[in-house]
Amino acid sequence: PVALKLLHQEISDDAAQLERFRREARAAARLSHPNLVGVIDAGEDQGRPYIVFEYIEGETLKRRIEAEDGLAVDEAVAYAIEIGREQVRLAVEAGIHVLGIGEMGIGNTTAASALLVALLGFDAEKAVGRGTGISDAVLNRKVEVVAGAVKKHGAQAAEPCGRYWLQTIGGYEIAAMTGTILEAARVRMPLVVDGFVATAAAAAAFDLDPSCRGVCFF
Repeated sequence: PVALKLLHQEISDDAAQLERFRREARAAARLSHPNLVGVIDAGEDQGRPYIVFEYIEGETLKRRIEAEDGLAVDEAVAYAIEIGREQVRLAVEAGIHVLGIGEMGIGNTTAASALLVALLGFDAEKAVGRGTGISDAVLNRKVEVVAGAVKKHGAQAAEPCGRYWLQTIGGYEIAAMTGTILEAARVRMPLVVDGFVATAAAAAAFDLDPSCRGVCFF
């Protein structure tokens, strides 16, 4: 059996959608990795493009997330870290020699601040900033939230601390960047860490694997 992906009939005549689908087919065909579904064929039938993938038995991540018992936080963080690692593997396959990570910092600077407080011992007042220009009242509230979160979860902190704090106060995008740094260290690929949120991810990665320090540039 195979898995067949078709461009919906209603948008097959849209030139932009058609070109996007073709680019996807070309990009997917160039990738080869044990953790990726392989492309068998791609083409068009009566003007309708298709991609033929190998069929893999098992539960999809979408179905796992939507299951009645949901997805446990530790499992979700593990997935996020692995997704980040996979970006480095794909980069190696593509012949890329240097990577960079960054994040816009919209809606996640509180989590990043909390990670730096938890992992590096900063005072919450020093770790929290105004970001896009928040008021004094909002800034004070952010300080309270960060300090309160670290205090709440600190008593149960377990090794490895980097993973524990990602599971309790870190976001999944931070966990994914942590995975990217971990894999970059494993393959010794130089990696540029750009921005505050990415730096929080680096703090988690450094705790999990100190050798990450040797490949990161800030």
